[in-house]
Amino acid sequence: MSTDNNSKDNITENNRDEQKLENECDFQFNNINFNELAFEYLRKLEEYLNELKITKFDYSQFNFDDLKIIGHGGFAVVYSAELQAA
Repeated sequence: MSTDNNSKDNITENNRDEQKLENECDFQFNNINFNELAFEYLRKLEEYLNELKITKFDYSQFNFDDLKIIGHGGFAVVYSAELQAA
C-alpha cells in the first residue's frame, strides 16, 4: 500500500511541477512586447542589408523582362524574371 501512496504522491508532484512550468511559460509569453520585437527585427534587417550594400527599388510590373510563372499554390504565385537595367 505504501508503494501506491508513493506513486500517487509522485504523480501529484509531477502534475504540480507541470502546472508551475506552464504558469511560468504563460507569464513569460504574455509579457513579450511583440511590437518592440518586430521593430528590433526590422532595424537589424535593414542594418544587415545596408552592410551587404543591397539597395531597395520600387516595384513595378514593368521593371521586369522575361516574366514567367514558375509555381503557384494556395497563398501565392511565384515568378521568375530579370530586372531591367536602370
